[in-house]
Amino acid sequence: MHLRLQRENSPDHRLPSRGDAAVASVCLRHAVLYPSLYCWFVLVGTLDILITWIILHAGGRELNTIAAKAIELGNKWGIVSLKFLTVVVFVLACERIGRSQAKLGRRLAVAAVVISAAPPVIGILQIIASGRTMFF
Repeated sequence: MHLRLQRENSPDHRLPSRGDAAVASVCLRHAVLYPSLYCWFVLVGTLDILITWIILHAGGRELNTIAAKAIELGNKWGIVSLKFLTVVVFVLACERIGRSQAKLGRRLAVAAVVISAAPPVIGILQIIASGRTMFF
């Protein structure tokens, strides 16, 4: 199999025009619509995994049936995989909605971060209420 390389000065070699560069620049700078909210979502999800794991090792149980099944089937990798899947679905949904309705996409992203923050906060409160020293 032979590959034919084009020369830079050949008529088929097309340099991007100023407009193409501007579009590429905008696309590279704005690859996703709500990057800071996505980072918050990942942070909250990570806290959820950590707090859940602490509670499980202290004798607690997972109340979310889907997460409990993921833990049962895959231990820590099961819950990490489930959380990764939720992040992918979250980003795809926000991007899809946000491309056509920016305000609605942003509201969805903010609501998802706030709702996702509830389990770690409740878990921390449970740890505090138990009065047990879990790290020693």
